[in-house]
Amino acid sequence: MPNLRSRRSLRALIALSLFVAGTVACAETMSAGIEDVPEDAGTSPPSFTPPPGEAGAGPEDEGPETVDLCIATECPAPYSTCGFSADRCRNNLSNDVDNCGACGNKCPSEIYSPIGGVNIDFRHLAPRCVGGQCTVECNSNDWADCNGRLDDGCETLVKGNPEACGGCGIKCAAGEPCLVLSTGQSKCGCPAGMTFCPALSRCVDLQSDDANCGACGTVCPAAAVDGGAPLPQRTKYGCVGGTCGTDEGHIKCSTTAWADCNGDLPSITGDGCEANVGFTTTTVNGLPMSLGDPQNCGGCGIACQPGQTCALLRQGGVQCACAPGESLCQSRRATWCADLLTSPADCGACGNACANDATKNLEGLCKKGVCVNECAPGWGDCDGNADNGCETNLKTNIAHCGACGNRCATAEGQPCIEGQCLMTECDGGTVTK
Repeated sequence: MPNLRSRRSLRALIALSLFVAGTVACAETMSAGIEDVPEDAGTSPPSFTPPPGEAGAGPEDEGPETVDLCIATECPAPYSTCGFSADRCRNNLSNDVDNCGACGNKCPSEIYSPIGGVNIDFRHLAPRCVGGQCTVECNSNDWADCNGRLDDGCETLVKGNPEACGGCGIKCAAGEPCLVLSTGQSKCGCPAGMTFCPALSRCVDLQSDDANCGACGTVCPAAAVDGGAPLPQRTKYGCVGGTCGTDEGHIKCSTTAWADCNGDLPSITGDGCEANVGFTTTTVNGLPMSLGDPQNCGGCGIACQPGQTCALLRQGGVQCACAPGESLCQSRRATWCADLLTSPADCGACGNACANDATKNLEGLCKKGVCVNECAPGWGDCDGNADNGCETNLKTNIAHCGACGNRCATAEGQPCIEGQCLMTECDGGTVTK
């Protein structure tokens, strides 16, 4: 295999070492498990297995070849050690804004403009290091750099702006609004069946809106009962089909909280809007709670399952609550569903939040209804001292690399990079098993 050596020399591998304290470089080896395949074979892994017939041996005669791995001591690009530290190769020069491309090369953070002694974020920029080069990026999804000029930064508002609705170059048609959706994104035009009324700065349904019937600003008058006959309960004359009227065909529900679920409208003799699809506020456990009809929860025919409650939730309107395993919670301001066994915001009881402690790299988690503190990802409590929390950076600490107690070969200068003791391919070639 004449090209195996050259292929092997291009591979530098970072792998979690075994316990190597007291060993010397190249004293231990491990299999990389890499295979070579032809370059046109897509994304399949390479293989060291020789092709059939090469060197007079078939695949049945020899097993797969493995690569010897040895302790590495030199920082591989783009890692480096900036400043004094026992943890070598701790800085990634490709994305570190304080050491971008080289130690000490801090990307400029002059993104504010002092006006009257107050910093004004008029350019909406944030520094960034990409591929070892300092650059800037917009610090908010609401702003974009549409003119391509760095001096004025991200100068264009793309949220609710009809000239750049959701992005550069997206211009809404004349008279068409740029709406901000519940997702935070912006989109030109009203939803299907709705019309934008400029004086109101909102979309309306001209077919049913009593204040904008058939056209923006056309208000249906409050009319007397035709012939003196009383209207059915919770109904009124209003805008139906884009026209105002006081005849039987213009009878409609007087509020969206009540609906004609039995379908007898329009009729002067029916029972009107008989079903409450909204909510009524009552007191539960000494706190206010807005409850609806479990047979018509938020709409006609929406029935709640046994054990559920129809309530106005802060998660999104009147709906059946809650899912199996969740509890219905309430405060003076809101009602919501929560899993009291796992929710960090409602652990063991509604409103009992588990606290984080960023100064100690601790995360507050809820396990079986009890708040517990665990180390944030990449950190460990390696000294066993609860007072200082999770003090050890497992991504760079040579004595605790990836896990507490996993020491790299410190005598040889082996660094810990991204939680792995650095290894490289040995010079001795491959071993056939």
